[in-house]
Amino acid sequence: MNKQQKAKISQQYLKLTVRFENSLRRKVVKILNNYYRKYASRYAGASTYVSDLDEKLFIDINKTLNEHYRQVMPSVSNFALQFINKITKASILDEVQALVSHYIASKGLKSALNITETTKKRARKIIDEGVLLGEGINEVAKKLQAIRVLNGARAVVIARTETHAASNFANYETAKVASQKFDVSLQKEWIPVFDARTRDTHAEMINHPAIDLDDYFDVGGFKAKHPLDSDLPPEEAINCRCVLAFVEKTFDIR
Repeated sequence: MNKQQKAKISQQYLKLTVRFENSLRRKVVKILNNYYRKYASRYAGASTYVSDLDEKLFIDINKTLNEHYRQVMPSVSNFALQFINKITKASILDEVQALVSHYIASKGLKSALNITETTKKRARKIIDEGVLLGEGINEVAKKLQAIRVLNGARAVVIARTETHAASNFANYETAKVASQKFDVSLQKEWIPVFDARTRDTHAEMINHPAIDLDDYFDVGGFKAKHPLDSDLPPEEAINCRCVLAFVEKTFDIR
């Protein structure tokens, strides 16, 4: 696969996922803003942590992520199938639904917990620092309100990372299912995004040859089966927009 073909695949993938990414970003901003607004109001009246809001935050984030995964993952599964001849969406529908359920139960739950914990810690840090500095209740409440201006940038990171983590899981696992079910030998290629925001370690993957489906890429010194693999550290995963493309393996019979 040449660079022009890879660039076309990258553009196709980003066009597919950007609407999901933007939709999740808007929902996450709303959830975070509501959390800090209510936290500020409740703190002004009680001057203590508000644990029930933390529980509500987790429920809202978890529900939103689950709905998001159920939308984006089947769409990206279809993206994977374009690389494999004569295999249709209907032929692996049950398997794709099982992949979505597995992702929600394992990786999705972990993401919801992590987002909730980080959000909660930010609120409590503001309160603890305010108490330490001898700030009044109303002053601390105002700072809780003010953190909302940072939620837009954070929501972008959450939406991008969650969208592409779920997408790449669906893309890779769909190819594996199709390969096994229909006895097709596949290889995979790591396709980076062609712009200035792409990590150097990911941009370098443009010249990486195709490897077998179960093999590992070496990305910045780390092993990964696909972009945003859970084995990758945050510095090689957060905000990543790379994707895999697949080619049917040819055998030289002599």
